[in-house]
Amino acid sequence: MATRSRRVFEKLADLGTLVVPTDYKPANWFTDLCMRVDFPYYGLPADLSDDSFRLPTRTFSPGDRFEVEAWTPTEEYGGVAYDGCMTFLRGKKSALVGAQGLALVLEQMSDELPKGMLYTSLDVRSRLYEDDDRVICTLLVIVGGGESTFAEGLGLQLHAYEEFFRPGVHAILVFKEIVD
Repeated sequence: MATRSRRVFEKLADLGTLVVPTDYKPANWFTDLCMRVDFPYYGLPADLSDDSFRLPTRTFSPGDRFEVEAWTPTEEYGGVAYDGCMTFLRGKKSALVGAQGLALVLEQMSDELPKGMLYTSLDVRSRLYEDDDRVICTLLVIVGGGESTFAEGLGLQLHAYEEFFRPGVHAILVFKEIVD
């Protein structure tokens, strides 16, 4: 008897092509984001800075291009742990760009993000933010509005990596590098 495999993720949106700006500086992406986008910070440490984030597995360079997609866990499958998300990203051959990817998506594609979701861009555990209590976290952006319980607009918060990513609440970003 054949078994039916369950889909773990479903595509939420094709966001288009992200182009890394010519003035992009990998070491300053968080500061640049905070200066360019006005949004509330939900429970973020006051001392959070560029130095709080390790360089990602795939650091952006000016002129790099990526096709970006947003994916959410399926209702059928339910919540997905960090390791399940990483397995999915490897299967999609996604560049692991960490929170710097989230920052550029916010700058260039925020109007394309479906409303009412929490978005993240992941990386290997050793490159994620670690708070004072040694809790490893990913950065989430809140895109409010729609039928969600989130307020209209954007916001930032942290998500402990051991917490599940939930269907219809969380979305992970997939970055497919465009090589000429």
